Parts: sequence; C-alpha cells; structure tokens
Amino acid sequence: EEHKFMFMCTRLGTVKKTPLPEYANIRKNGLVAIKLDSNDVLGWVCPTTGEDDVIIVSRRGQSIRFKETGVKPTHRDTSGVRGIRLIKEDAVVSLICIGKEESELMLIMENGLGKKTLTKNWSRQGRGGQGVKAAQVTGKTGEIVTAEIVDKKMDTLVLTSTKGQLIKMDLKQVPTLQRQTQGVILMRGREGEKVAAATVVSSRERAE
Repeated sequence: EEHKFMFMCTRLGTVKKTPLPEYANIRKNGLVAIKLDSNDVLGWVCPTTGEDDVIIVSRRGQSIRFKETGVKPTHRDTSGVRGIRLIKEDAVVSLICIGKEESELMLIMENGLGKKTLTKNWSRQGRGGQGVKAAQVTGKTGEIVTAEIVDKKMDTLVLTSTKGQLIKMDLKQVPTLQRQTQGVILMRGREGEKVAAATVVSSRERAE
C-alpha cells in the first residue's frame, strides 16, 4: 500500500507518472499506459510512493537525479515530460527509483568494465537537464549496458556476452568508486565480443 504511482521512462528520456488506481480494471485488449512518439519506446516502469527520487542513466554516461514530485501525475492516455536531455544518438539504459535509504548503483559497460557508486554521489537537480556523468565512457570501456541498484540482499553479479558466454562473480569483487571513473575489468571477452546484459541476484536466487 506504500506505492501510489507507476513511474515510467522511455528510451529517449521522457518520463510520466500515473496513479495506480487507473490500472485497477484491465480490459482483455489492455489499456493505453502512455502515448509515445513514433521513434520512441517505453523502457522502464517502477512503482513509487510519491516521495521517491529517480535516477536516469544513459548509455553514453549521462545521468540525472530528481524528486518524483517534479513530475505531475497525469492520466494513462497522455504523453510524458522530459526527464533527461540527451545528446544526439544517446539513449537511456536504466531508470532507478530510490526510496528513503541511500544505496549503491552498479554500472556495467560493453567492454566488460564495471563499478559500484554510492547513490548519495548524485545530487538532486531539476527534471529535464543534461545531468552529470555516471561514468567516464571511452572507447576502452564501451557504452553503458545497464545500471542497477545493489541492496544488502544482493551478493552475486551475472554477466552475459553477445557470444553466449556467462560468468558469475561475488559482488565484493566490484569496487565502489566515484561517479566520474571508468571502473575495472570484470569480464574479458574474445575479439568483437561485448557484454550483452548484466544483473545482480541474491545467494538464494542463485541456489534456486
């Protein structure tokens, strides 16, 4: 009952917040949750309390943190507003919703580098700006693949490559660094191989 809204973010950085009761009665053919531009897609949805913060991260290393109160609630069948201003050919890779407790944000890059950064390193800004660097993205690192919150229950990182290689490692092996850093090598791939996806899990999930 603590969650009151569905907070959405598209690949091009548009955000929208809609009260949960608007999804109480789903028809057989579904409901329109958001109106999208023809070149955009809905990438993430997370439940929020109305008082949470959100962090948006782009594949080229831009990020922004703002209070969800900066986004007015709107009905389902409407467009959103700008959450982050992206440079040309950039796109969002993650939407993170943060409650009252600060935690760590893990970032994984195409060429196998990664790091954790304390979320308190992101200062709140106004919605719609270019934000700050989440990581130093270079030709060596490749673009950011994903960013995920790491809570106390999570202890394992799983990485999958574009050529089907999968590795697991202890999250303790991933260092906690500042925002502007590149990270360290977590996965070494063959020529032309990149990280396709990454996620964090708990020991219980790993055992199952």
